[in-house]
Amino acid sequence: MQLRLTRARGPAAAAAVAALAATAFTLAAPAQPAHAWPWDSTVTATGKLTGCSTAGPIQTASVRANLNGQIATWSSQSFSSPPTYSLTWHNVPSGGGYAFVVVHCSVTPDYSTWIHVYRPGWGENISPGNI
Repeated sequence: MQLRLTRARGPAAAAAVAALAATAFTLAAPAQPAHAWPWDSTVTATGKLTGCSTAGPIQTASVRANLNGQIATWSSQSFSSPPTYSLTWHNVPSGGGYAFVVVHCSVTPDYSTWIHVYRPGWGENISPGNI
């Protein structure tokens, strides 16, 4: 957008030129991403770790998930039964994919599973279910 300035006379004309220049700058400023569309590659998966036994002592857990070579990790911040998880990837392919997940529970044996990771139609959070 080009602005063509002519001679402005008086304070009102100078204010009008300044307002027009500010509007042109605002229109040219880049828009910020909304993180709310299928073309956004950041995805967070959440759920509960039901494979960590709720019998006996309450326990902590950690999760490591591999989606096409991109690793997401999570560790419980406190004791909970069952623990919840939250994994974030920043480069999820447009067609999605399956992440291989390994769960380490402080009391019960480690286990592994697969979860489907995809770009949601709105937002960046998915709930692939309990693992």
